[in-house]
Amino acid sequence: MPAPRRGRLADYRVFVLTWRPTAAVDDEIVAAIDDLAAMLERAGASVSRHSELLPSLADSQALVEKFAWAYRSGMSPGAPEPRATIKDYHDCLVAQEVLRRVWDVFFPVLRPGDRALLRHGGLCAVP
Repeated sequence: MPAPRRGRLADYRVFVLTWRPTAAVDDEIVAAIDDLAAMLERAGASVSRHSELLPSLADSQALVEKFAWAYRSGMSPGAPEPRATIKDYHDCLVAQEVLRRVWDVFFPVLRPGDRALLRHGGLCAVP
């Protein structure tokens, strides 16, 4: 394993995200992440939970759903109508690139070696 980029937890910045506008999170999961964030803060890490630069999670989820629809309705044999077209898929790819660039603005806020604690969920374009 490579050596840590920093010598102390106090040298790290951590972004914590436990909510999603499109999906519920179990209280036990939130509590475990909150406990970890509190432990990191006590160890001196800079922990934040909000950023104006955070992209819209609802937009990210909508794109995941559009990709899924394009696959199910246009690329699967016997798919129901209306069927997705190659243009629909292309539109998804363009939207994904636009969203990736928005995420690129958010993630440079985290310096190399910093960490983001995100609950699992479908997000298109997270680097």
